[in-house]
Amino acid sequence: KLNPRNVLFIAHRNELLESGMKTFKKIFNDQKDDEFAKYKGEQRIIKKYTFASIKTLVKDIGKMEPETFDIIIIDEFHHATASNYMKVINHFSPRFLLGLTATPERTDGGDVYELAEYNVISDVRLKQALESELLVPFQYYGISDDTVDLADRDGISVEEITKKLSTNKRVEFIIKKMNQFTLSGPMKAIGFCQNIVHAQYMNEEFKKR
Repeated sequence: KLNPRNVLFIAHRNELLESGMKTFKKIFNDQKDDEFAKYKGEQRIIKKYTFASIKTLVKDIGKMEPETFDIIIIDEFHHATASNYMKVINHFSPRFLLGLTATPERTDGGDVYELAEYNVISDVRLKQALESELLVPFQYYGISDDTVDLADRDGISVEEITKKLSTNKRVEFIIKKMNQFTLSGPMKAIGFCQNIVHAQYMNEEFKKR
């Protein structure tokens, strides 16, 4: 409806820029390929649909007029209160700014809703997304871990935490619970660890078993 002269899509990872461009080309299939361009690294081209890395864009922001883009879309909008994104938001004056995020509530106190003037176009929560079959159904288990006590962790170093987490008792506990709640059939799993040392330890212990 806005019939923009141009659109700027901003993200912090190349994968997001690539997938964004792929989707835009699919939706706006009446547009020629040369209407789409990436603004990242050495490739700094502005077209009707420009997909920009936030880092590259911030470096060149002083060379651009505030009215350069009619529409600006910021992916992963929960990052928008960070300094780089604020530079972009404060510099440009698009006709329309759209923020996209799956996690709008921030733990650092930053208010992304305020940046969007509390104008929420769509708010799809987990339950609704599952009911609408937008997400794969899953089962979630929160399990109490009494193999390690980190209650008094003020001043504790990362090395000490890693040591507390890296015990045979805890590995056995995790495997026992994993087997208890795993559905039958082949399984792939990912384990989130404290750091690389902890990840290497868990990897070796899992392979032994």
